[in-house]
Amino acid sequence: MNTREELVAFAASTAHELKNAVAAIAMAAEMALDETPEDVPELQALLTRMQGSASRLAALLDTLPAAASVWPLTDD
Repeated sequence: MNTREELVAFAASTAHELKNAVAAIAMAAEMALDETPEDVPELQALLTRMQGSASRLAALLDTLPAAASVWPLTDD
């Protein structure tokens, strides 16, 4: 990437695409959790952990374009 604008655009596009995938994972975990019987606490805990991880990843992806705006550019 030669320009700051290209880098930020790439970061924004990448974050957008990844956030769609993360949202699908979070939704699947939520649907599975809704259908998981209460007598399977290990599975409930795993699905809850998946939801939390997806949420944290989405929050990190939100910061990606802003972080790209301050990353150093180097000549290859």
